[in-house]
Amino acid sequence: MTEPATAGVTARHRHAELADQVTEHNYRYYVLDSPLVSDAEFDTLMRELEELEEKYPDLRTPDSPTQKVGGISTEFTPVAHLERLLSLDNAFSAEELDGWAARADRLGAAASLDAVGPYLCELKIDGLAVALVYRAGRLERCATRGDGVTGEDVTPNVRTISSVPSRLAGAGWPDTLEVRGEVFLPVAAFHLLNERQAEAGKPPYVNPRNTAAGSLRQKDPRITASRPLDLILHGVGRVEGLDDPPQTQSGWYERLRSGCAAGAFRSAHCSGSCPAWTRCGTTSAITPSTGTIRRMRSTGWWSSSTRWRCSARLARRAGRRAGRSPTSTRRKRSRPGCMTSRSTSGGPAG
Repeated sequence: MTEPATAGVTARHRHAELADQVTEHNYRYYVLDSPLVSDAEFDTLMRELEELEEKYPDLRTPDSPTQKVGGISTEFTPVAHLERLLSLDNAFSAEELDGWAARADRLGAAASLDAVGPYLCELKIDGLAVALVYRAGRLERCATRGDGVTGEDVTPNVRTISSVPSRLAGAGWPDTLEVRGEVFLPVAAFHLLNERQAEAGKPPYVNPRNTAAGSLRQKDPRITASRPLDLILHGVGRVEGLDDPPQTQSGWYERLRSGCAAGAFRSAHCSGSCPAWTRCGTTSAITPSTGTIRRMRSTGWWSSSTRWRCSARLARRAGRRAGRSPTSTRRKRSRPGCMTSRSTSGGPAG
């Protein structure tokens, strides 16, 4: 009996290329309802893929497009994160925020590093934390935070979000790049969604955060695609195969945006004189973090949270306790790269 032929490098390369094309066209047809090729062109690609697998059976794997029938669904398969996704400790007062900064200073001194500053201040958006893994600039996987070690694969759903690029433009991207972000539902879009619910005689959604999480966790990506979800960056995890990586968090943000279409991979941060709040989403806090990647790594983490970043919830707490609009005024606080004297959850700082 003749042994089946084994695929060589050229055949494997062509198979991977065809599998990518067929998967992309399937996704655009079934989920986005915006096909780029005719049915005849798609059939030609699929036929070539099937012929390759017939000739080289070792190429026919369970995840091949030839082994899948019908539309696309999200299975929420458990996946291990490349690096742990940690939570944030909260600072509910100016004193607690001072304590966090002093502790970061001590840890930096112990590691024989320079001063902590400048700080990078970012908006903490109420949404669902995710980790996106890019291989050589191509989006391979996106998973929810889960328990920080293991999350759920939601790649088909996240790919429906317009601000998430499937490929990073240009060359020079690392072999592996893990990008962290928050999937959220902008406030204006949430209100519009509830107006449509009311018109249809359906009950309104409770809040933007829960609605965003529920929209992302749909087995049918077409439902996710119908919701105006967005994503905002808040960090970079594992990086492999890059000789000149940015040395700061903001440097990574600029590099990512340079390789994307307008509107993709947005962030809400500042490292100079900064307003504490903006209207870009459902803001719950400001998250200051230490300046450089080296500083972040050396400062370390607790059992489940980072030491180099915290969640400053001063304004929200002041508003709720006083029974008035969530605005707080306190003595001017000055730290390297950020000075804030007034915070409000409804708009830019005054």
